[in-house]
Amino acid sequence: MKKIIMTVDPKTGEIEIETTGFKGKECIEETKWLEKAIGKATNIKKKPEYYQKTTKKQENKRWRK
Repeated sequence: MKKIIMTVDPKTGEIEIETTGFKGKECIEETKWLEKAIGKATNIKKKPEYYQKTTKKQENKRWRK
């Protein structure tokens, strides 16, 4: 299951976005709208899934809830 999880630190206002279930650059594409809304990312940690290869069909498929 694909998920985008956003956590806000109530003390600092710092926002953390975590994605699960995405492969390759799909996670970056699916969170672009969040970055546009809340500002440029300052610290990006890539999970092992980011480095997994995807097929063209998976890369072009857009996830929507």
